[in-house]
Amino acid sequence: ADLNRGSIVNVATATTNFNEQPVTAEDDAIVTVDQSPSISIVKTSDLSSVSTVGQVITYTLTVTNTGNVTLTNIVINDPLTGFTETIPSLNANQSVTFQTSYTVTAADLNNGSIVNVATASSNFNEQPVTAEDDATVTVDQSPSISIVKTSDVSSVSTVGQVITYTLTVTNTGNVTLTNIVVNDPLTGFTENISSLGQGQSVVFTTTYVVEQGDLDSGSIVNVATASTNFNEQPVNAEDEAIVTVDGNPSILIVKSSDVESVTLADQVITYTLTVTNTGNITLTNVLVNDPLTGFENTISTLAPGQVVEFTTSYTVTQEDIDSGEVENIASVTGNAGVEEVSDTDALIVPAVQNPDIQIEITDNDVVITEAGQEIPYTITVTNTGNVTLTNVTVVDTKTGLVVNIGTLKPGETKTVETTYPVTQEDVDAGQVTNDASVTGQSPNPGDDDPTDNDSVTTPITPAPGISIVKSSDKSEIRDLGETVTYTLVVTNTGNVTLTNILVSDPLTGLNEVIETLAPGESVTIETSYVVTQEDLDRGSLLNVATVSGETPDGEQIGDEDEVSIGVGIREIIANDDDFGTYFVSYGGRLGNILENDLLDGQRPDPADVDFEFTELDGVIGLLIDENGDLSLIPGVNEAREYTLRYVLREVANPNNSDDAFVVFRLLNDNVNLGVSKEALSDEVFEGDEFEYEIVVVNQGGTDARNVVITDNLPNGVTYLSNRVESNSANVEVNVNVSGSAITWRIPFFPADARIVFRVRVKAGAAGTVTNTVIVGADEDDTDESDNQDSDVTEIRPFHIPNVITPNNDGLNDTFEIQGLNKFVSNRIVIFNRYGDHVLEAENYKNDWNAPGQVAGTYFYVLVTVDSQGREHVFKGWIQVIWQKEL
Repeated sequence: ADLNRGSIVNVATATTNFNEQPVTAEDDAIVTVDQSPSISIVKTSDLSSVSTVGQVITYTLTVTNTGNVTLTNIVINDPLTGFTETIPSLNANQSVTFQTSYTVTAADLNNGSIVNVATASSNFNEQPVTAEDDATVTVDQSPSISIVKTSDVSSVSTVGQVITYTLTVTNTGNVTLTNIVVNDPLTGFTENISSLGQGQSVVFTTTYVVEQGDLDSGSIVNVATASTNFNEQPVNAEDEAIVTVDGNPSILIVKSSDVESVTLADQVITYTLTVTNTGNITLTNVLVNDPLTGFENTISTLAPGQVVEFTTSYTVTQEDIDSGEVENIASVTGNAGVEEVSDTDALIVPAVQNPDIQIEITDNDVVITEAGQEIPYTITVTNTGNVTLTNVTVVDTKTGLVVNIGTLKPGETKTVETTYPVTQEDVDAGQVTNDASVTGQSPNPGDDDPTDNDSVTTPITPAPGISIVKSSDKSEIRDLGETVTYTLVVTNTGNVTLTNILVSDPLTGLNEVIETLAPGESVTIETSYVVTQEDLDRGSLLNVATVSGETPDGEQIGDEDEVSIGVGIREIIANDDDFGTYFVSYGGRLGNILENDLLDGQRPDPADVDFEFTELDGVIGLLIDENGDLSLIPGVNEAREYTLRYVLREVANPNNSDDAFVVFRLLNDNVNLGVSKEALSDEVFEGDEFEYEIVVVNQGGTDARNVVITDNLPNGVTYLSNRVESNSANVEVNVNVSGSAITWRIPFFPADARIVFRVRVKAGAAGTVTNTVIVGADEDDTDESDNQDSDVTEIRPFHIPNVITPNNDGLNDTFEIQGLNKFVSNRIVIFNRYGDHVLEAENYKNDWNAPGQVAGTYFYVLVTVDSQGREHVFKGWIQVIWQKEL
């Protein structure tokens, strides 16, 4: 206690009272103490490390008075645990132990360690006496995070469907995490959590709109991440939510056509194929197939709901019409990942069947005139419907025809030929009517099997006819009382049966009835007659027989025939004659037609016969003498062969006759014509006028007729005029000029005649021209080598001389400009060296000979105008020389 007091004070007192007041005194003796107050605190923990929030650390605090004085009111403080305790007094070297606990917090874990400082504090003599100690508990830091992703649906099936994702981010470690980045790439969601304590969670929601690609992939895998750093170490977590796809791959093909029905083969049906992805998955390699039309196409990609249309066409066949429908099945297949989808659609276009058939029977316009003729029938069967017919059977009861012509396609035609022999009953009836029928079997046998019939009536024009032919057993009569037997042949020459035929022969007294006579049938009746004197006196016996009959129409028809028997008729024979060949110019006797004819075996006396020409074959000027001589007028007939025909008759019996032919030939006369042609100018220049002379002669000794001389002028000359220069026989000449062609015609050109023509022309441009003349006549020419002739003339170019010698020797006497006439007009001026004009002339005539001028050099200016109106100017000099020798 003394130490505690710091000194030892020993007080002595003296006390009393005075007046009841205490009177005291004291005194002390103080012994000082070397006081050394000191304290210690030792802190320990039962754990060296912690890792979990809530973990309890028990701390032991041992407080020891390490000084030499007692300390009082020692305050023990452990702020971390909240422990406070006061030790009222602690003697020197005395210790007091306390325990306190601390529950680990997140912050502790975050700090990485728990440093717990405990203090012990007191005062001693107003001087603080303190001590402290700490206990450090390390933290096993384990930063960790988790992210949990969930979706509000487990599956989707539709584009545009919305998935709501819930993202739960939890700090699963034992330390607080900061700046946590939450990312959801699929939805585009990004969020930052600034701080997240241990065990703490933050929940986010984000949405995603389903796309076609998601459905096509079969599932939607959404991965979300949470990431941060702790002490520069990454802390990451991720989670995925898988939403499955309720895949419903489906495809639809719908086929339609542009027609509701068909009626004809070759009709075209246009199909529309509509392909639709009716599922929710994109399809690939979609193959569209229409076997009927041969159509095939691949759609590379077909999205859900997408529609693709195709058109294809099909030409209807006859088999389709026959079957009653056109069935077309189209198919489509597509890939939906590992799965394949397909669809088909069938479209039936009904074929409207119109079975029909037509039969037509014709008689080929045959003309029937008699029984026994055959009527050729042509039966034409046509399928007028639109379906194929089978077992087509044609029946013609009249001809007995029953024929199956098999199968008949629409529009097809088959013909059947049959014949019918006409009977006499048909002819008598005036017509034949024939009925034909046809039946066919349609593709759907039954009530619609078509039939048809047709008839044709062949008229038979009644042509009733009857003939009677009368003959006798004698060709002539000679004796009185002689018996002549007549044979009467009555024939039905028509085409109908005749009845009540009356045969009459008045001469013999015959009257006989034939009840019936069929066409072509004949009945022969004989009757006789005795010759009388009168018959012999007449010179002939004429007997006429008649016949009449009744037609089926009640018409009366008849005929008659006669036989005339002469009395001793003589035989007459006319024989053909060939009178030979003559020239057309021949005139005279040809021959006598009676020379080789016979009457009763002898050349006939012209008095006993008569003749008549029945054909003259166009001959002109034929002289016929009564004695049979034929003569010809010359030069009036054309050259050819003539055939004449005549009839020779006995004068006493004109019925006794015969005919014959007369032949003779006329040939063209032969002539020998010649022609020559020449130009009459030695030199011809451009524009000069000159003449051609044409000489024609008949040198063959025979007159010529219709002589034609033709002169076609060449392009290098122009026609001006023509004339006859000489005409030895004064023959008639007709001339015709057409452009550059000149034609002379001489109707008659006698032998040895000679005629000369002159043709005046104007020369054109410089060059060589060839002019050809041709002569010909009606007669044949014995020598054609001289029937044409040509003249070749050189047309020299325009030339102006520069020297004249006017000395009257005929050479260069004048200033002659060669070819000046090629121009339509000209004007010339000639002047001397002094400029004096010595000649001025319009349309210069090439006649200047330097009259009155001296020898020397002169100059000229020539101005010309051509046919086109163009002006040309020529200038130059002229040397005039008077010396004769030059």
